[in-house]
Amino acid sequence: GRVSIMLESKLQDLHKQTQLKKVSNQTGSSDGIEGCVDETSRTEVSEELAIAAKTSLWLPRPFYFYLGDRYIPISRDDISEIQNEVLAGSRFFCTSVETNTLAASFQGTLREQNDDSQSNYTSSVFAEIQDRLANRKGLSQRLQLFFAEDPREPHGSKRVNILAIPKVISPAKSSRYSIGSSLACALTLGTTIAYAQACFALNPLFFKLVTESQHVSPDILLTGLPIVTGVLAIQAIHEISHRLIARRWKVQIGPPVPLPSPQLGIFGALTPIVSFPPNRAALLDIVLSGPLVGMLASLLCFTGGIWGTLHASKEALLSFPVIPIAYFKGSMLSSLIIHFLAPKLMTLPNAQPIPVHPAFCVGFVGLITNALNMLPISGFDGGRAVRAILGRTSAFITSLGAVLLLAFACLDNFSSLLFSTIFYFAITQFFREPVLIRDEVTPVSNRRCELYMATLFLALLALTPYPRAHWGL
Repeated sequence: GRVSIMLESKLQDLHKQTQLKKVSNQTGSSDGIEGCVDETSRTEVSEELAIAAKTSLWLPRPFYFYLGDRYIPISRDDISEIQNEVLAGSRFFCTSVETNTLAASFQGTLREQNDDSQSNYTSSVFAEIQDRLANRKGLSQRLQLFFAEDPREPHGSKRVNILAIPKVISPAKSSRYSIGSSLACALTLGTTIAYAQACFALNPLFFKLVTESQHVSPDILLTGLPIVTGVLAIQAIHEISHRLIARRWKVQIGPPVPLPSPQLGIFGALTPIVSFPPNRAALLDIVLSGPLVGMLASLLCFTGGIWGTLHASKEALLSFPVIPIAYFKGSMLSSLIIHFLAPKLMTLPNAQPIPVHPAFCVGFVGLITNALNMLPISGFDGGRAVRAILGRTSAFITSLGAVLLLAFACLDNFSSLLFSTIFYFAITQFFREPVLIRDEVTPVSNRRCELYMATLFLALLALTPYPRAHWGL
């Protein structure tokens, strides 16, 4: 319509001006080319982009996050070449084309499949189209393709989109991630040290050391060093798992930004994905690997801590952290493990403090932090996992429902940990960049879905309190 024509004209003029400016810089002359690309022009184009976002309904909204800052028009010749040379003859039957100067949508249906499963068929169709594009060297250097459902069609519709956008557009690391990253690291180290000291607060020897010291001595800090090291190591295992699986899928992820937590020392980390995952399975594997491996490592550490406590000498017990029984009854999973390995501990009064091995405290924190990251909340690993399995719309609804449930739970029985979860949800929305997947049509396999459900069940078991009927209250 008229808006698309205006947008196209404006962007083409801006593109020509940018090219003239490049020539001017190369020749050293600037006659007649004053103020080619100024801030006013950028503001005007950004406003028209917002209008186009409302009119170009065929383009999913997350694409505008990346298209808005980069004025790279697509030529009509390139659009025609994709339609006539790349898509023609493939198993994708193009029925209509819609464009603006930033992107093009080739809408249609897939031709009749053979005996392949739906997952294998759709992925093979897109792989074939990608190969056909790669064979056209000039075109493949200018444009890239995405396979997406038509946002105007109901979920599960046979109509799909092949989206073409400029090749130079990529999910480069946002500058927002660098804002305060050093401060976040320092705060996280501080809160982790504070958590370690709190674990020793009821230890008589540690209490005496603190009260008799005129200043913070190295001995005080060194007391909690095993816990600090263990907590940070569990988080490192979480992040390394993300990175290893991302490398397997040839997806780039940026450096993590840790999130401090007054209750647990560390809440997790913001880990940006800085390249497009090839399909939903890749995104699910990447985001699920961290919490899954993190919880397994935490369970091993927690179980080892119980074993170390039960087999420690009396002299060693005097140097262990001391925590009340009620501490680990806040988790059904930890309570069940203790009930199996040391059932007598579960019969003690809740206020009874007991010495435990430092690995116990490390494992407990790892269980809770990794379980929190598995919640289906946008910006968390669990939210990205739901995005990979159910798609954008369903993931948004699920995330909204999870946040509302947390808010109601917090209002009904205030918990500083629940409040922190809601707070970090708000933080992740500021830093969050939408994850675009090249192939959004191919569904995730049942085996991956089952692994996700098992990991989510483990996370919910870790976050569910032990029933009060069995607390001896």
